[in-house]
Amino acid sequence: MRQKTISAVYSYYEQLRAGRAAPLRSEINPAELKAALPDVFMLEQLKDASFSFRLAGTRTCLVFGREARNTDFAAIWEPNSARRMVLAAQSVLATGQILKVDLIARGVEEPEFGLEMLLMPLSSKPGVVDRIFGCLAADDPTRPLTALHRWLLPTRLQFLTDEHMPRSILPSVEQAAPAQPANRPLFRVIDGGRRD
Repeated sequence: MRQKTISAVYSYYEQLRAGRAAPLRSEINPAELKAALPDVFMLEQLKDASFSFRLAGTRTCLVFGREARNTDFAAIWEPNSARRMVLAAQSVLATGQILKVDLIARGVEEPEFGLEMLLMPLSSKPGVVDRIFGCLAADDPTRPLTALHRWLLPTRLQFLTDEHMPRSILPSVEQAAPAQPANRPLFRVIDGGRRD
């Protein structure tokens, strides 16, 4: 994780989760996230399995260039990436894993810039994992942001495993090595050749 804000929110979330599939929405205390509040957001999964923003911090809205509340999650992404990102968000709820996304913000009135996003599973009530707690931070935290309309383009998606090691889920960006069958050597030495 490149950004202090992302790392701080991740640590807070993991403490709150305490080994469970997901913490409850009611357990999140905004006072404990004071410095990160402008960068956090919450998504709700709707009946059609799409996602809508329940709330979003001020810096998050500036990145999007518009108020995010009640906005379709798919609408913030570059059109060719929107479906992939909705499926990725669905995977967060289905697997209970945290997803880290490296991405680029593109607008027509400024150079593109990099960001980092976390998507973390959240429960509205015990046993119902139907929300996502998120954080979005620019690679350059000193970059001034203005409310310009931007598309987001994912460049790398990684689930964070229990060992905190990233695992790519975006094959078009990072191909994983094919799995080797158990007990099968990677190579074999064949005796032969010239003997002088």
